[in-house]
Amino acid sequence: MITIEKQIEKILLETVNNLYADKELKPVEITVATNEKFGDFQSNFAMMNSKIIGGNPRAIAENIVNNLVINEVIDKIEIAGPGFLNIFLKDSLLGDIVKKISKEKYEFNELNMKGDVIIDYSSPNIAKRMHIGHLRSTIIGDSIKRMYKFLGYNVVADNHIGDWGTQFGKLIIGYRNWLNQDAYKENAIEELERVYVEFTKQSEE
Repeated sequence: MITIEKQIEKILLETVNNLYADKELKPVEITVATNEKFGDFQSNFAMMNSKIIGGNPRAIAENIVNNLVINEVIDKIEIAGPGFLNIFLKDSLLGDIVKKISKEKYEFNELNMKGDVIIDYSSPNIAKRMHIGHLRSTIIGDSIKRMYKFLGYNVVADNHIGDWGTQFGKLIIGYRNWLNQDAYKENAIEELERVYVEFTKQSEE
């Protein structure tokens, strides 16, 4: 199946070939937009080929927009900055994609693709503050869970939080031996993390 990116590339390629058939142009490259206000996809084709075509990148972009071939994919193209092409897809195309996904989900369920899947992810250390790595693995784990559920599996997702006894034992020893009462009153979590790390340092000496 041809991806949306390839469909857009084909449309733009046909357009620029109609306009600049005598030029040896660099390939049409499409990237996903970083912000929805800039459309669904973007291309810097006009800027990449301005020297080859011989003209201002923004003027080239305007020429492409004004001569875009008739299609069922691109709703509109807006020009940004020196000549970026911000590409917006047609609502009807997005609707067809949603219908296709729903149909595929029904077909998967009809195949009775069922089974049990257990996913364990994140697993933070409960004696320390969470960080971006925990968030990353949580997002990945939840994405995998959703894919398996989509395929019809019975999914059990568990965010395992580790060994309570060991971690709290370290905190208790750190609290009793190295706690700074003033720092604890100012920021309890930060001070508890400090004494937890201190335990590790002391145990390695």
